[in-house]
Amino acid sequence: MLGLVWVDVPAARSSGMVNTSLRFDPRASSFEHGDSGNASTRTAARHPGATVIPLTIDEAKTLARTLRDSLPNGVDLTHGQSLDLLSRTLGFADWNELAAQYKQPSFGPAMPVLRVFDVDLARSFYVDVLGFTIDFEHQFEPGLPTFLGLSRGDTSLGLSEHHGDGTPGSVVWVPTRNLDDYRSHVTRGAAGKLRPGIDRDAPGGPTMTINDPFGNEIRFCEPE
Repeated sequence: MLGLVWVDVPAARSSGMVNTSLRFDPRASSFEHGDSGNASTRTAARHPGATVIPLTIDEAKTLARTLRDSLPNGVDLTHGQSLDLLSRTLGFADWNELAAQYKQPSFGPAMPVLRVFDVDLARSFYVDVLGFTIDFEHQFEPGLPTFLGLSRGDTSLGLSEHHGDGTPGSVVWVPTRNLDDYRSHVTRGAAGKLRPGIDRDAPGGPTMTINDPFGNEIRFCEPE
């Protein structure tokens, strides 16, 4: 699984080495042709002045090799050129500037961990009702507590049966687009057993608060 981390970078610099219609999607670990040479179009909309880079330098080198292998026939790059192209696509001047980022502390997206007591009930609620996807599931051996990693959009959650992992009654705030439509999805998923309201005057924007079966509170907010 590719690790990603936010960093502040200079404005993207033009490169005469390649056609800038080549766009890199770091989450998909692939390159594709498109209208923009900026790898962080979606990222920059949420975090102006920031972009996303692979978490480790080895992952960055792997992505450069992926780029090199995916180029059309007749387009040949050395590994060094591939590293520079990857760097420019991510908004850096060259590989040296990107590599320097790995000498500085940085952080990836956080994953709140919520305590649950029945992983099957948790799976049903978060997947069938809230619409999350299970990214991974870990259990040391049968009969021991389970840890689920889930996500929906850019939000990640951990659900843990392990003692000491989180406290029942925890609160997670989730920025949400089209909250009214999502409320309809939740109501359908719960088969009428859950009909959450939306507080239009909540701080930060309209907010729908949902309590999971274990007392944890998820606040879905449409920021104003």
